[in-house]
Amino acid sequence: MDSGIEVKRVSLYVNKNTVLPEILPDLTPEETELMISIGCASLVQSKKGLATISNREMIQSMVKEYEAQLQSVEKELFFQKELNQLLKEEQEQQIHKRLAESKDMYDVMLESYRKERELLRDKMADKEMSVKTEAMQIVKRELDGMSKILAEKEKQNQTYRELFEKSIQKVDVLTQKRDVASIGKIGEGKFKELATITFRDFEGFQLKEVCSIGGLGDFHMQFKDLTILVDSKMYTNKVNSTSREKIKRDLINNEHIQFAWLVSMDTYIDRYDKAPFMFEWVNSKKCICYINCLQKQEEPVEILRSVWYCCSAMQRLMTNEDKGELGILKEREMKMRDILSKLSKSNRERDTILSQLRANFDKSDEYIREMLNDETNTLSNYYSVVMEWWKNAMEESPGSTEKIKSTALWNQCKKDMGDKLGDLDCHSFKEVLCSLLSVKNVIKGKTKGAAFEIVGYIPKD
Repeated sequence: MDSGIEVKRVSLYVNKNTVLPEILPDLTPEETELMISIGCASLVQSKKGLATISNREMIQSMVKEYEAQLQSVEKELFFQKELNQLLKEEQEQQIHKRLAESKDMYDVMLESYRKERELLRDKMADKEMSVKTEAMQIVKRELDGMSKILAEKEKQNQTYRELFEKSIQKVDVLTQKRDVASIGKIGEGKFKELATITFRDFEGFQLKEVCSIGGLGDFHMQFKDLTILVDSKMYTNKVNSTSREKIKRDLINNEHIQFAWLVSMDTYIDRYDKAPFMFEWVNSKKCICYINCLQKQEEPVEILRSVWYCCSAMQRLMTNEDKGELGILKEREMKMRDILSKLSKSNRERDTILSQLRANFDKSDEYIREMLNDETNTLSNYYSVVMEWWKNAMEESPGSTEKIKSTALWNQCKKDMGDKLGDLDCHSFKEVLCSLLSVKNVIKGKTKGAAFEIVGYIPKD
């Protein structure tokens, strides 16, 4: 039916002061169409009866029929409205129920997560303490073993040092290479020229070449009251510790000589290169002078004379047994050298031990991380598998008094999940299950590790 015509007819009724039903604005399009169809049918029936009844009777009949139909429509509309209201209330109840179920599930999951986190934290703390204790025990055992090894190594090193010193003495005498010997001859010749020029007018001066005899150095410079052992070097690089140790041995072996000169013609001497010449006391009665770059000095002759005057002065002081400032300096140097030698050795041993300890601690930390990672990943996998099975197999029943043993649940879980359980055992299953459930739903056994019972849940159909 055309909607425009319908609106026009309604407006005609209004214009004739006809009172419309109050429910008319609340009707849906379908309900309005139904009411109009009924009215039209009544009107047609009324027209058909005009031929048999009078106008008065016809009108009364139409009014009654219309009222009856109107009452029927109103009843149907009332029932429809009530039905809609019931459907609406039922939908709201369903929504509230679902929201409540979702909230309960969320609360259960949140509580399970909290318990799982606390359980993992406790396990990690226990693991960390256990690993730390074990690591400290391992470190202590290794330190004890290292101390024994260091003591044994020190004995071996002492033996090696003695063999090495003997080998050096033999090498110095028997294994000189020709090119080194020729260079040494050149250096010896140049020093001989400088020494002859420098000390030609000194009382009792004599220069003896003793390089052909092992353990005596290159020259013995003899003066009236002083004899000096001289070893000259002509290297392209620094004079190393081997040469310094050799002249020390030569000086000690020559008991009648108190001073020795290690003369480097063109280069510096290792560790004693801070000045043109420097002194080192070998013991309380013997001293070595290290002379650097003699040929490159502006006045090589004056350098040699200065060194000689220093040695002569120290000789007189030692001869007169006057310790004075020189004796104090000499004793201080000897003590400092001994202390520094001991400190150097102690530092090397300490660095070795610390390096080993750092390496051991790094290894221990790595082992701890691996253990914690494996444990955490394993528990996470167990948790997800057990939770999946529990949601599908069990449902909450607060009023139920039925008790279900954990052993039965474990057997059912193995049957349902199969290979998904992996290497999960009964003990781990019970731990995860306890973390999922509230304390009020778990009745634990009397002993640790015993089976427990679950209340408040029943199997799903």
